[in-house]
Amino acid sequence: MVLGNGPNSSEEYAARKKEFLDSISYVESSLSSYGIVFPQSKMLEALRSAPAWGERCTMAFKYNKLTRESMNELLADAESMLLDDRIEHYARLREISKEVDEWSESAEAVISQKHSPIDIRNVGKLLEKGRNMVFLPESYNELRELQQTALDLQAQTDRLMENAGSNDLVKRPRYQEAVDLVNSYEGFGRLDMSRIEHLRNEIARVDAWIVEVHNMFSPTAEYHSVSSETVLGYVQRNLRRALKVLNDEQSGNTKTANVVDLYCVCLQPEGGLMVECEHCREWYHANCVRISEKDIEEYQFFCPMCTAMSKNDKPKLMADYPHLSRIDRAVTSCRELGLVASELDPLVTILLDSQQLVSAVKDIVAASAATAAKGDQESESEKGKRIRDLRTALRALLGLGVNLRHGILEDLWSQLLKATGGKPVATRAATPGDASVGSKVQVLKPLPQNSDGISDLSNLSPDLLPAIQEVPTRSNTEEATVSINAVDKRGESQPDPAVNPESYQEQLEMLVYLILNPPLEEDERGQGLVCAGDAFTPDSQNCTCNTVGADVSDDIVDLADLRCASAPVIQCDRCQDYFHIRCTQVPAPIARLIFFRQMQRLLNADLDMDVELPTSPDEYKCPNCCYDLGDMYQYGELLLE
Repeated sequence: MVLGNGPNSSEEYAARKKEFLDSISYVESSLSSYGIVFPQSKMLEALRSAPAWGERCTMAFKYNKLTRESMNELLADAESMLLDDRIEHYARLREISKEVDEWSESAEAVISQKHSPIDIRNVGKLLEKGRNMVFLPESYNELRELQQTALDLQAQTDRLMENAGSNDLVKRPRYQEAVDLVNSYEGFGRLDMSRIEHLRNEIARVDAWIVEVHNMFSPTAEYHSVSSETVLGYVQRNLRRALKVLNDEQSGNTKTANVVDLYCVCLQPEGGLMVECEHCREWYHANCVRISEKDIEEYQFFCPMCTAMSKNDKPKLMADYPHLSRIDRAVTSCRELGLVASELDPLVTILLDSQQLVSAVKDIVAASAATAAKGDQESESEKGKRIRDLRTALRALLGLGVNLRHGILEDLWSQLLKATGGKPVATRAATPGDASVGSKVQVLKPLPQNSDGISDLSNLSPDLLPAIQEVPTRSNTEEATVSINAVDKRGESQPDPAVNPESYQEQLEMLVYLILNPPLEEDERGQGLVCAGDAFTPDSQNCTCNTVGADVSDDIVDLADLRCASAPVIQCDRCQDYFHIRCTQVPAPIARLIFFRQMQRLLNADLDMDVELPTSPDEYKCPNCCYDLGDMYQYGELLLE
């Protein structure tokens, strides 16, 4: 039978084909002349198309034109001609069909098991087998996409797992990136879930941290029926606004911030219902100080500073935002997580801006002290400007509602009391709006509203200032009540910069609190102690580990790393050098007691406490000094070089 071009020439094939077709015609005519009819006689017509079928097979194999559809069509035609495996093309087509069917069955088994883990290696082998077939099976692309998705998820998981907890914050994955990956991983459902267990744990830790951060701002958020993220954003902008106003005031940049035209604790222009203080004549937004027009008509209004002066007290913050130390601790704890939450950036911005604000306020206090030192040589205009500067800075701090560190509020208040003699002084002659209106209450144009429904004055909202209230203090039923009176002996001998806090009272009170309420073991980071970044000498070796101070970095958050700037240290009372408490094996609770006694001796501080502190050594001698003196080191056996 002739079924396509073989190794012979085309002329020979044509001759054989003609001979084959002529033989069919001869048999048909012979049967017809004798009138013979039998069932197989109908096959003669089908056999006429056999050569053409063979030619189609040859072309398909030769030029790689075979597809699933064309193969099925050729097989159907072959079966109609009753061809068998003795025909080479037919046998080959049947073999290809069998391989494709077996491959497709294996691929469908992998694809259909949607909730069963897949073996990436076996899938790769199956795809390689499919690529080597005469044509790609139908399920090949679907299986390839399945493999690619699995490979992408595995690669992304490996990358996040490798960078989670990195000392370099820039390399750490973002929280939302990890959440999206875990959701994709679980939605895919075809990989081993144990691979993302670590990421799940890290996400849970960050979730707890985010809840803690939101809880810090939730009182104000609930008061105004807004989200904690909104409040956090306003705290950021409030700090920026106050910092800009104070810097412009000190530099005399009246083009960008005319302080005379800024009112109230929010340092904003006039707007809405405003009320004048009966003593100092300063104007305040009624909304900021939380009073109504009816209250103003019935009662006299005295601003927070004048009220404090009349009570011989200090003014209170006008918001319940968290203490800056809480924000600082939140940032520190986030740096110890394996993922970076989006809330970290605004918190870090708040800390950095707060440092600049503290510096700006210190400049104002220093300038006030320098001007006051002139005595009788200070002119009335200089004194008036000094009082205005102090009051502006105080209004900014009161309106922020963020309890800054370093006792700057107390320093400002002390300077203002010295400048005014502790009496209210009228500092503003200008009246907002129409100067001819002499009323204590003025209704001006309403403040613009933003999409959150909160008044927005150049990105700062007086609406986010809750009612005047005292900053919450610790309950003496739960924690020790400590009152510390420190005598500053800096005039006699300058303390070490590493243990010279701006507010000694705050430092000692915090130490006492930590001594009486030590952190849990898993949360112990040497809180309250001096850090290596503040104590180590930059150009020399420090501690028994010989860490060079210049190598210490704030970017390293692992306290076990000798180059971590936050690693707690302790000072030797004999040589005055600093040592890691980890290297010298001094437990953190003992180190706090030692540091407290050192601060007490340094500042000559008298303590009035209703509790007793644990006993502690009178002094601390480092391993080096013990070695030189031949004494036994108290906190373990150390090998000294």
